[in-house]
This record gives sequence, C-alpha cells and structure tokens, in this order.
Amino acid sequence: MTSSTKTSQLMLCAMLGLRMRYHRASLISGPEAAFLLERNASGRAVVVSCDGLWYDVRALSSKELDDFTDDLARKRVVGMPVTN
Repeated sequence: MTSSTKTSQLMLCAMLGLRMRYHRASLISGPEAAFLLERNASGRAVVVSCDGLWYDVRALSSKELDDFTDDLARKRVVGMPVTN
C-alpha cells in the first residue's frame, strides 16, 4: 500500500467520523508492524491489522484490546455493502 492510499483511507475515516476511541492504539506503517512482530518475545498481541491499516496495541490492557478489536469488527460490518 502506498502512503497516499493510506492517507486517503485515514482521511475517509476522519470524514465519516470513524475515529477509534482507543487513542493508545496508534496507527503505524506495515514495516513498523513487521519490526514489532519480529521483536515480540512476550507472546502478547503487539499489532492489529484491519483493512490494510496497522495499529500498535502494546499500550492496551486485555479488556481494551478486546473492545478495540470488537470496534474494528463492527466498523467492517457496518462498512460492508449489502448484496442480494
């Protein structure tokens, strides 16, 4: 994904008011996510990916992580087109 595509996705989310309520789950790039995954020795979740966007979730508690992933899943369902 190019940086302009990522920027476009972020702008679209902001315009639609789809900001995440978990500000501690910061948006990161794919290479940053790969770096964190390579260095993860804890076995705990460090990054989450959804629709081509990566989030650093190291600062979230287990409860916050569950809520964050639930929010992402809800946004995917709401944003999906209805087909017959």
